[in-house]
Amino acid sequence: VAGAGKFGKVFKTRSEGVQGASDAECEAVKVIPKRTIRTPKHAQQVMKECRLLQRVSGHPNIGEFRGLVHGRSNLYVFMEFVGSKDLVAIIRAGEHHRLGSSRVLELLLQIMDAVA
Repeated sequence: VAGAGKFGKVFKTRSEGVQGASDAECEAVKVIPKRTIRTPKHAQQVMKECRLLQRVSGHPNIGEFRGLVHGRSNLYVFMEFVGSKDLVAIIRAGEHHRLGSSRVLELLLQIMDAVA
């Protein structure tokens, strides 16, 4: 499991038969059990996330949306795998669990660019 969200878990995938695949050869798939989508509002949130990801596809600071698959009991949202570290892990990896000013500025600008 690479992560978890409100509706499901995110897994790192690799091509069948490829051992030791690099991150560039992998995808992330969010598996959303349909039983967790209990209201029309929940369904709208999932679809809204997919539409937003499609709209920002190609942005260098946002993982690329690659598709949505309806399975019998799950929805599968496929995306570019962008690594297993989140922002907290990056900060904790810094000296004394802190980042230098230049690194903070670099990350802040990337985040602001993605949000804009």
